[in-house]
Amino acid sequence: MMSLFTALGRMCAQEYGRGGKVTNREKKQWLMRGWKLEGEIKALEEAKKRALERAASVTAALSEDRVQTSEYNRQEEAIARYIDYELLIDRQTDRLIDIRTEITKAIFALESSTLRTLLLKRYLEFKPWERIAEEMNYSYMQITRLHGRALTQIKCKTV
Repeated sequence: MMSLFTALGRMCAQEYGRGGKVTNREKKQWLMRGWKLEGEIKALEEAKKRALERAASVTAALSEDRVQTSEYNRQEEAIARYIDYELLIDRQTDRLIDIRTEITKAIFALESSTLRTLLLKRYLEFKPWERIAEEMNYSYMQITRLHGRALTQIKCKTV
């Protein structure tokens, strides 16, 4: 009986193939898309948090002598900004899921489980090289060599 990883690897190899005329630098940029988008989403989460704090701190000035006739409402504007951040984060999260799926398929098209593990740890778990080397019981230099080999073998769908 074929293992799940073997079946997934064969399926991905058919879709993504192996090798190609894309440079290793371009492949790295393609693989890094998820990492960069993850950072953007974290920044948007912080901005959303600040927008919520602003919305919660906005208070209406109440006075018997004044009646607000303007349609401008600071609290509504602050809440609208918060909702805008929420919608943007949702769109970016959907994009991140698509990118991670695409990267995962490309990684599983590789034959070597060592190279797959290395790329998964780096480009989907976003681990630093030192930690990857420690977890895989390789030296830092050996991990960089393996990474070069993985980049040579991986096939990116688009760059």
